Amino acid sequence: MDSSEDGYNTTDSEDSETYLTEGHWVICIGYQKQKSGYVFYFNDPACVGHCIMDEDDLDQRWIDMDTNGKVYDHYGIEIAETGDSYNPNGVFYLE
Repeated sequence: MDSSEDGYNTTDSEDSETYLTEGHWVICIGYQKQKSGYVFYFNDPACVGHCIMDEDDLDQRWIDMDTNGKVYDHYGIEIAETGDSYNPNGVFYLE
């Protein structure tokens, strides 16, 4: 899904009313290679269970801005875990 379709403006910085105003943090818990490319699995407070997003959507939407107007593009923290904690039941596409 294109971010302009869901109202999250990630491209038009001239529109100060909507540019990066609806962002929030999620936790990426894994990824998987599929025929169409990579998909990423998330824990997100906005959905029940795990959410999924394809690599193109993630690349476009992985951006946020703090209250001072500083933009964080592809900013994150990595925490690695060993073991198999992923459960495929309850996975939803992140829109």
